[in-house]
Amino acid sequence: MATDSLTIILEAIRKAGKSVEADKIERRYSELLEEAGKISTSIIEIDLGRPFARDFTKDGFHLEKPRRCKIKFEVRPVLKDGESPVNGDEMLKRAKKSDCHMDQETGDHVAAFLNSSAGKEASKALRDSGCRYIILPDEKGLWVSGSGGNRCVPVLSLGGEQWVSDLLYLGDGGFGSGGRFLVPRKP
Repeated sequence: MATDSLTIILEAIRKAGKSVEADKIERRYSELLEEAGKISTSIIEIDLGRPFARDFTKDGFHLEKPRRCKIKFEVRPVLKDGESPVNGDEMLKRAKKSDCHMDQETGDHVAAFLNSSAGKEASKALRDSGCRYIILPDEKGLWVSGSGGNRCVPVLSLGGEQWVSDLLYLGDGGFGSGGRFLVPRKP
């Protein structure tokens, strides 16, 4: 399953009498493709229309030209297929490496959209992908419990059909296969 360029290169290697090496390259290429396929990502579009601090519609006004903020997110799993759950520090490293910096405020707007009729399709796509919680790993938005000093990360958890705000302890080591990052796509 090689690309056109790779096929040309492999043919040249074989013509040079190096068939064994060409076969090894082709096998390794297939292995890499298979491995890349295990890191499943999907794209969802979310309408993050933020409410205004003061809603003038209650005073009889309406926006002449309402604006919406639609963002496409790549949904990335925390774990690779077959990998064991990771602890909170490892999850934060992966979030940073994935360029995921979503905060709780944005997460609340994501939840509102996913729980609305407009977000049903995106919510179903997340559930179908095995997503059970969306991690909101903005490092400036971690919570610390008053009693034990335990650090927690905000998440959106799937409770039945609804997405709800929740906290997960970073020290639990329980960031598993149901966890996802939402990474804004660059235009």
